[in-house]
Amino acid sequence: MISNPFPAAPDVLHIELEANTPGLVIRNFESAWGVTEEKLVFFENSLIGLVENVKGASSILIELLPKLDATRSYPWPSKEAFENAVVRLMLSPCSWLLRCESDADQCRVMHISDDRKGAIAQLRAALAYCARERDECPNFSAEARFNMQMNADSFAAGYPTRYAARK
Repeated sequence: MISNPFPAAPDVLHIELEANTPGLVIRNFESAWGVTEEKLVFFENSLIGLVENVKGASSILIELLPKLDATRSYPWPSKEAFENAVVRLMLSPCSWLLRCESDADQCRVMHISDDRKGAIAQLRAALAYCARERDECPNFSAEARFNMQMNADSFAAGYPTRYAARK
């Protein structure tokens, strides 16, 4: 059985999304003892996290995979599958707010606005920290608002996506 591919995690690592984001599926975790109250979040069939909070009827806050309890028998994806799923989500035609803090409320947090390429670079740095491939965790908040003229640079950078035709 695969376990959580991330042995470390920052204090904060979550993403806020619209609840009706295409490709997003939320379902209760089924343990050996039955269905639990834990709401797992999948994007294109890859586990990306756990619903932390429902923000009204239209958006949800998702605690991302590195923050999840490693002792649970979740359907853990590989590190690469998780990273690719979150990158595809960030490049998809939706709005999101991503936050990463190594030590909550103790460090300066860089803000990235409507720069999907820059946000993805920071996410990858955070995931490298979570995989213990890097010593420092970036502290950032990034947001992207969906608009019909998506940044073509994100697609030209070679990120895995099936949304390139939807510019």
